[in-house]
Amino acid sequence: MAELVKLPVDVVKFAEDVQTSTETDALLTATRAISLGTDKPLITMGMGAAGQRSRTIGYQYGSQLTFASLTKASAAGQLSLSDLCKALNMNEK
Repeated sequence: MAELVKLPVDVVKFAEDVQTSTETDALLTATRAISLGTDKPLITMGMGAAGQRSRTIGYQYGSQLTFASLTKASAAGQLSLSDLCKALNMNEK
């Protein structure tokens, strides 16, 4: 992921298949470290069921964006908008 921020791009997006909460923790830790060292917007997320936590709390580690589905998920571990709002204690608008 550190190599991605060196590329001549405006935004860095990194999605990784994670199998365990330990792998999700490593992704979040790397997100924090890298986000503190760059001015580029960074978007990270863990794919699969184990990565769902990264989709709901990634912003606390420096990830700038997450994805939610309106109907059918387009990626493994993607939450529905309704479930994401519940996880973030938000009301759907």
